[in-house]
Amino acid sequence: MKIKLFLLLLIIFIISAPVFGLSRLIDTADLLSDAEAASLEELLNTISLTYDFDMVIVSVKQTGNYEPKDYADEFFDKNGYGLGKNRDGCLLLIITERQVFWFSTSGRGKKILTSTASKRLEKDAFETLEKGDFYNTFLAYTKTWEELLVLDAKGRTYNILYKYNAVFVILAWLVSFGIGFLIVLIWKKSMSTPIPKKQVVSYVTPGSLFYAVQQDKFLYSTVTKTERESDLDDDEEATTAGNSEDEEED
Repeated sequence: MKIKLFLLLLIIFIISAPVFGLSRLIDTADLLSDAEAASLEELLNTISLTYDFDMVIVSVKQTGNYEPKDYADEFFDKNGYGLGKNRDGCLLLIITERQVFWFSTSGRGKKILTSTASKRLEKDAFETLEKGDFYNTFLAYTKTWEELLVLDAKGRTYNILYKYNAVFVILAWLVSFGIGFLIVLIWKKSMSTPIPKKQVVSYVTPGSLFYAVQQDKFLYSTVTKTERESDLDDDEEATTAGNSEDEEED
């Protein structure tokens, strides 16, 4: 009984070992150095376990009679890739002899990789592919997928609204301003703007204002001054004259 149980556990271990020991980087075309492969695989493992999403990169020289799509799908499914009950993940296949690539998505990867996201992924990852810089190509592919997974964790999708979010915001402000400006112009034209009057009389209610004419007498009086002869001067002249006559008699 113990032998049968041991054999059963051994069989289970042998069957399960390839699944738990799967490498997320299979570089059969020898595109990377050992250091580059080790660094990239560590990054793939970190992202895969963080977001519960299998990130796989496969490079081959040729696929025989298989089309890239069929080869990528078969490789993903038959090797047991995919995390979670829906086997979420994405596999990037590079075929060097044919110089083509393919994405194979599974589970929620199909929802995440929209047409807009796929174009963004191709642009970011394969700008360096033409130069033969495979390490930076794989690195850009991995980093872009990480951004998509972060958005997915927040319940958002990388679509045209997200891609041109800043442009839409600016357009919304411009449209709002334009509509407001037109409304103000329409209101202004519909208003009966009064003609400005230069005289205050037109705005005064008849009988509500009374004017009294007054005159300042002091300001309008004319004073003429005439010098008056002094009586004292006549007496002094008479006295002087009298004294003179007395002196003559003496």
